[in-house]
Amino acid sequence: MRMVAMSAMAILVAAGPVAAAPGDVTASFPSPGYYPSGLAWDGESLWVANERTGYDGPDFPNKDHLGKVAPDGTVLATFLTPYKYFHGLAWDGEWIWGDEMYDDVRKVDPTSGAVVSSFSSVGTAYGLTYDPRSQSLFQADRDINAIHEFDRNGTQLGSLFPDEPAGGHDLAWDGCYLWQTNTGTDRVYRIHPLTGTVLDSIPAPAGAGEGLTFDGTDLWLSDTGTDRLYRIEPITSHPVGLEVETDSDGVPDRCDNCAAKANADQADMDADGIGDVCDDLENGGTDPTDPGDPEEDPSDPGDPAADPSVPGASSDEVGGCACSLAAGVQGTPRASLALALALAIGAAVTRRRAR
Repeated sequence: MRMVAMSAMAILVAAGPVAAAPGDVTASFPSPGYYPSGLAWDGESLWVANERTGYDGPDFPNKDHLGKVAPDGTVLATFLTPYKYFHGLAWDGEWIWGDEMYDDVRKVDPTSGAVVSSFSSVGTAYGLTYDPRSQSLFQADRDINAIHEFDRNGTQLGSLFPDEPAGGHDLAWDGCYLWQTNTGTDRVYRIHPLTGTVLDSIPAPAGAGEGLTFDGTDLWLSDTGTDRLYRIEPITSHPVGLEVETDSDGVPDRCDNCAAKANADQADMDADGIGDVCDDLENGGTDPTDPGDPEEDPSDPGDPAADPSVPGASSDEVGGCACSLAAGVQGTPRASLALALALAIGAAVTRRRAR
């Protein structure tokens, strides 16, 4: 038994550190400027709104600016803001959006920092995020502790009133839920986007977290007290029993990227918003992540269901994939996989000794 335990421990060590818990800080580095009050993620880099650069050089004489920063902290670009500072940022796939001086939401060219268009915010704007599924902007309103939804032309579509304490700042969208950082409680709240219900929360890493964004895996928070950016582990599980969930993979249909076929990991190799298992079925193929399944292996001539041209073949699965454009977030900690492997090896060793 001692040898089995040692083997299991060795496998766990080889697998690396235990997965981070929700709220854990997994990276941190200085902001490119003073008072980082807004964050956005463009798919590769972070965008940071700073009320002052903190630089004394002739190019940036202590002015408000936008900074583009790599996930390792390398500053890639910096633009002076044409008006005043932004307090929240969002990325819509082409443009940066910022709520400027609490009163206006401005569309900004990410190549030059120039303002392309703008519309008036509702109340005191303290944060922004963008939902690519609905193509909506969400703006935090600190006056009445609300979140307002707009289309990109500035037409208001609705409002939410989260049951969280006053002090809300910037927003983030994780593909299924809204997140909001709150300086009144030093927490980050996960909010249902249809009802405004606060589902749960995680602690903020410092006491003045004002900027927030989501990079597809983790949350990023900017703190105006420490002038640092923090990557923090989000909550990735979905509340049970609140919404329709057809394929029993734990992801609500509303944000499941393949609602007709279980895919808890929401894998989307080509990043088109359609899960790999649905994407492949829509294209007439099979699930590339499960080549060993004879029911989905086109190279298996004995399986008529795999070939629509064979009489009697079923096409229900191919034609019935109800896929949405929003992707949820699920994952399996490496430590859990390592533990399962270790137990399997241990059982095998035990059986061998018993012989």
